[in-house]
Amino acid sequence: MGRAFKPAYVEIKDIAPAKLHEFVSWSLDEASCTDKRLDLKANRILGKAASGSLTVVVWWTAQQEENVIDGMPMLTINKEDATMLGVCAYSRSQTVDPTSATDVALRIKNKIEHFIQEFWKEVQSKQDFAPRLADQV
Repeated sequence: MGRAFKPAYVEIKDIAPAKLHEFVSWSLDEASCTDKRLDLKANRILGKAASGSLTVVVWWTAQQEENVIDGMPMLTINKEDATMLGVCAYSRSQTVDPTSATDVALRIKNKIEHFIQEFWKEVQSKQDFAPRLADQV
């Protein structure tokens, strides 16, 4: 049996896959990930990247898994049906501490959530601004 790593999850209600693709890309950049391979056309796995000796995988899901074995999430679904993104950092090397891998996954999850919050703030401010413009006409 492979090594188990703890994934992190981000709720993605009402956000288009293309926008999530942007947020994941920016989050991986901010987490200093390299070798990004994101594929919006892929149905189940959104992408992979490297973070030092770790590999990061991001996938579409609607259920949480307690652990992901060697970076292979089992509960992936088609992106159209997804309510969450799963994020997991893993390594097949026995020298990598699973806790440090969890820390990387949490850091990326938090960055994605930050971009989602900023997106909703921007949407809300545009909605608040539109009625004020109509009042001025």
